[in-house]
Amino acid sequence: MADSGAAFTCIRPEDAIHLPMFNQLIRTIGFEGLKQLIPLTEPIELCYKNRKTTIPILVSEHTPIALLGRDALCRLNCTIKCTPDGCLVEVPKNMVHQLLMTSETEASLVFWIGNFSADFLEPAKLWEKFIVANMPDAKPPDYPFHCTLKYFKNAPQSKSEEWLSYQPKQVQLSSCIILGPQGVAMKINTDDYLEKEFDIEKSVPHVTLLVSEEYEQKHIGEMMTEAEEAVFTPVKENLAIWRSKDQRYIKIMISARGQGQPLAVRMTHESICSAKMDSDSMKEEMLRQVPECLWSQHSTDTGLVKSAQPVKVELRPGARPPWKNQYPLKEEAIQGIEPQIEGLLKAGVLKITQNPQSNTPLLPVKKPDETYRMVHDLRAVNEVVTDFPAEVPDPHTLLAQISPDATHFTVLDLCGAFFSVPLSVESQGLFGFTYKGQFYEYRRLPQGFKHSPHIFNKVLKDDLAGIDQILQSTVVQYVDDIIICSPNEETCHKDSIKLLQILAEKGHKASQKKLQYCQKKVVYLGQTIMQGHRSISDSQLEAIRKAPKPRTVREMMTFLGIAGYSSAWVEDYASLTGPLRSMIKDTGNGQLHCNLSWTQEGLVAFETIKQRLQEAPALALPDYSFLLYVSTSIGGKYAFAVLCQPTGMGMSPQPISYYSTAYSEVELGLPLCYRAMVGVSLMYDKASSITMGYPVTILTHHSLRNLLNYGKNTLTMLRLRDYHRLLEQKDVTLARCATVNPAENLPTPEDGEPLDCVQEAEKYSRLRSDLQALPLREPDLEYWTDGSCYRVGDKLCAGYAVVKPQGTGFVVEKAEVIPQPASAQLAELVGLTEA
Repeated sequence: MADSGAAFTCIRPEDAIHLPMFNQLIRTIGFEGLKQLIPLTEPIELCYKNRKTTIPILVSEHTPIALLGRDALCRLNCTIKCTPDGCLVEVPKNMVHQLLMTSETEASLVFWIGNFSADFLEPAKLWEKFIVANMPDAKPPDYPFHCTLKYFKNAPQSKSEEWLSYQPKQVQLSSCIILGPQGVAMKINTDDYLEKEFDIEKSVPHVTLLVSEEYEQKHIGEMMTEAEEAVFTPVKENLAIWRSKDQRYIKIMISARGQGQPLAVRMTHESICSAKMDSDSMKEEMLRQVPECLWSQHSTDTGLVKSAQPVKVELRPGARPPWKNQYPLKEEAIQGIEPQIEGLLKAGVLKITQNPQSNTPLLPVKKPDETYRMVHDLRAVNEVVTDFPAEVPDPHTLLAQISPDATHFTVLDLCGAFFSVPLSVESQGLFGFTYKGQFYEYRRLPQGFKHSPHIFNKVLKDDLAGIDQILQSTVVQYVDDIIICSPNEETCHKDSIKLLQILAEKGHKASQKKLQYCQKKVVYLGQTIMQGHRSISDSQLEAIRKAPKPRTVREMMTFLGIAGYSSAWVEDYASLTGPLRSMIKDTGNGQLHCNLSWTQEGLVAFETIKQRLQEAPALALPDYSFLLYVSTSIGGKYAFAVLCQPTGMGMSPQPISYYSTAYSEVELGLPLCYRAMVGVSLMYDKASSITMGYPVTILTHHSLRNLLNYGKNTLTMLRLRDYHRLLEQKDVTLARCATVNPAENLPTPEDGEPLDCVQEAEKYSRLRSDLQALPLREPDLEYWTDGSCYRVGDKLCAGYAVVKPQGTGFVVEKAEVIPQPASAQLAELVGLTEA
């Protein structure tokens, strides 16, 4: 196949088995739009009709078919003609003027060591989890792993042939991996060969493993030079990990040995086949393949789901449709929502009625861009309709479905989602309102109705049923928000197109403006999602940062709601918000419009919460191929926990989520060890939204298993049954923390004896610690005691006596004066104690 867009002639490996290969690579932009290093054959004679030429040929497994590139077409003097019958390739009988130079030109030339054996790179793979956890935004280099030796900006082909003629395979050694701001690299130990061949300024021999987003591969050499001069000290938790004193670099001590092959690489940016398909090109291709009807053209352009059955809304027994008059509105607000009402009327979402059954008020809300959004106050309707179980899932549970190996994501926002589900005719009159003296009713599911989210969630879930059998990606859906999580960019592109086509076919509408297409980092449900990690989104952080000091109970509840959505990033969130909740309690939970009485503790807590959320680190996405750990702490009035999992090799496990909660008054009255048992149960319940039945080990410094099995319980049977399920759960293992507990920095076992919870519980199951079950030695022994205090002159005198009956009288066993200050009551107590 002739391809004038291809710079070089290219064939597949199976077609080149019989051809001699040249020990040289050429750098190109390949068929998938990625930079590649492709091997060359030795010059081969090509024949086409009556013409012959001799050229080297590229051998690539990525070419779909053998391509005759410009190098051969020009040497053969071929011409390509476009005719009504198609394109024709002709070889003129006479020589024609050649417009493209085909003589050998000088190009950049690089000598490097590549084609490393697997054993040399094995240590880097073992530390992969740790490296990715510390460098989540770094990406692999453009070319295969190599150690650059020499670089020539302009060099003839003969120079590479001369150099390769005396290059043997080399044994390479490495003793460490360096992590820095610019990326990650494997240091190559210098030997006699490298002393002679390595000639790169401001660099040391290394193999680049990852490059940070804001840097290029050329910056790694400077990083390695700086790290070479830095002073490192070992980390206490893992002696294989060292940190520089300025905290800029991490050094992982390894022992790597393997072979590498000297290679010559010609640097050319010519494309073999096609230009790189960037994100804009992929989006353009997607727009060509996805039906135009999917995209919403304006705010009232809504779809109509073909599979959705009309929703029937039933009233509670004895309830009647509500009638509430419209609030007084400003003229500006009335005019501001007119385009929306006209648009919804035209779209079939609203209809005009002359016989209204109910009426509830509109509440236009002014947006930052000075326009208005129509809000329908349906609280009165929500109070009189029947309830049924909601099926909207927990967002944190949904996000746990995202594989930590997913690298590219697409996020979709469906427009007017609720308006795409029809209402039954008998239910339309329940959602009426008045605008400019005219009565309107909804023909579709309205916003503000309490059942709208989970009704639409089920409709969309049914439309996407079986999607996992069609796509190679993971699709996560929360009401009208969808995220596609893919292992690579190509899969994300293909699966996104398939999903968009399905949504268009089903009658949905999506926002092209809000579409996040095939990106490495996206915002979904207020969280920033990237490979293996999630963090609080910038918009969420901005809302928290700008939140003013609440004045009323309602405003405080609003702030706690915004901050509480991101509580998984703060290990002691419950204790931090304790003073704020106490202020609400003191004012009255139901007094929403009452002003709060701010305390000093409340002011400190408010600012601390905002600061801690701004500083929150990224959390890991759970990898269910690894064991999960829940480390717990009782913490006085609060229970704390962190769900984490090991990184494979590293300093500490990766946190997945933090949990905290306050104990109830009854739970606070329990003995210490029993309170720990309550805390473990509470924390397991919270973590189960992510663990979802996968094996989990609960770590604590209390012997809860012994306490449940052998301790004397002071709990009710109902509570005991609830806590015993921890022992019965197949996925749960109770264990004593053998390292520093990340939930509370508990001591290691070597720092002290383990707490004996059974013995500790014994203290609370007896009235007095000195009472024993053994009989007394002299049960009939009888003592009498008394004490008194009286004045002698200007002073008081107090004393006691202990006597024993003997015959018809008494014998004094002990009698003493008590030093002042003392009273008769104290004297009696001392006498009783002595007896």
